[in-house]
Amino acid sequence: MRAILGLLGILVLVAVVLIALGFLNVDVRGGKLPTVAAETGKVSVGESNSTVRVPTVEMKDKQVKLPTIDVQKAPEPTAASAK
Repeated sequence: MRAILGLLGILVLVAVVLIALGFLNVDVRGGKLPTVAAETGKVSVGESNSTVRVPTVEMKDKQVKLPTIDVQKAPEPTAASAK
């Protein structure tokens, strides 16, 4: 049930954003049964060849100080310290 409500909420949010950005134009006219006319925008996706500068990464060895952790077990309890 939560998944359905979450999906419905996301759809409503997407619709509000599309209307706000002008990709979706909704015209609702009153009357007995309202009629809805919707015009949608167009999005084109494509490719083009272009020359861009790409950084290169060079790997080299360098000595650095790293933190270390030393863990020692606690001493076993004795009969005298258990009281």
